[in-house]
Amino acid sequence: MAQRSVLVTWAGHAIAHTDYVLTMRARMEALVEAYLADDVRALVDLRDGFGVDYLVVNEADLTGVEPPSYIEPFNMQSSVLWTAHKGRFVALKLDNRAAVYVADGIHILDLHRL
Repeated sequence: MAQRSVLVTWAGHAIAHTDYVLTMRARMEALVEAYLADDVRALVDLRDGFGVDYLVVNEADLTGVEPPSYIEPFNMQSSVLWTAHKGRFVALKLDNRAAVYVADGIHILDLHRL
């Protein structure tokens, strides 16, 4: 009506925000899936699908009595995978194959070595 451009509109902002949230959700879901995986498939998917080169694994996350937590909805995903794969987390079994650093309970895995 005023023949002026609009700085911000709800429709424009909501669309950008939604895409951002969905992108971040997909990334986090892939990370949780890989971190708590019982085979290398999810780690390869993280590498190939999202371009992740290295995964930093905190041994305490995978050997404690509770699943690692973050925020919902990822805590639910973490709980489900924790229960399903407990004691068989592949990230703790890849040192000889993929680790570039292991010290003080921290493992840095080169996902290109999988």
